[in-house]
Amino acid sequence: MTEVATRALKAVWYQTWFVHRRLRPEAFGGLVHNTRTGQADYPVNAELLNSSALDAVAASYGSFLLPLGAPEGCPTHPSGRPRRLR
Repeated sequence: MTEVATRALKAVWYQTWFVHRRLRPEAFGGLVHNTRTGQADYPVNAELLNSSALDAVAASYGSFLLPLGAPEGCPTHPSGRPRRLR
């Protein structure tokens, strides 16, 4: 039983980190923030960088970083969903 569980975990880990590599929204928000503030030069689409939505986020939150929907932040695993604490 342990052998099967170990192999399954290794297969899932491989799929998560080597096959389904998607940039997390907060990571992309960091790229946009650093590009907009001149701290770095990432290849972010100019249409996004000149969007009025970024100006609205900066006016509301004081940065170009994405506001998170959950008070505890982003889940640590890509398949996790934010859960509200009661």
